[in-house]
Amino acid sequence: HHIFDHSPEEFDPKAFSQRTAKALTTVLTAFREEILLLTDASAGTDFEKTKEHIIQQIEDHSLQEFQHFQIETKGDQAFFVHYVNASFVEGLLEVLRQYESDEWMARNVEMLTAYYIHGYYFFFADTLS
Repeated sequence: HHIFDHSPEEFDPKAFSQRTAKALTTVLTAFREEILLLTDASAGTDFEKTKEHIIQQIEDHSLQEFQHFQIETKGDQAFFVHYVNASFVEGLLEVLRQYESDEWMARNVEMLTAYYIHGYYFFFADTLS
């Protein structure tokens, strides 16, 4: 099952980023403290690589989606995919660290997710047309 169940021409980055932000906010709200414990306070435990595993999971998923759209990523582009995903995860963690309220978190997750999705869309737009 692909997250983009339609052709590249039908992809709506705004709608997709809104759906993604809503899903992320639900998970981050429910597990905020647990996520921060796993990512920020697990040195020396079996969970100390949790953040790296999350980044790798998102990176693998991104690469699968690019393959679905016949977008090749190699060399510099592969590294780009890695650091964009690492930056996205770190941004989400920073939102959790600076938490003020559920509404504040939802707004910030929505902005960060829109930036992330639209950035990818803009970067690969020529490949999609």
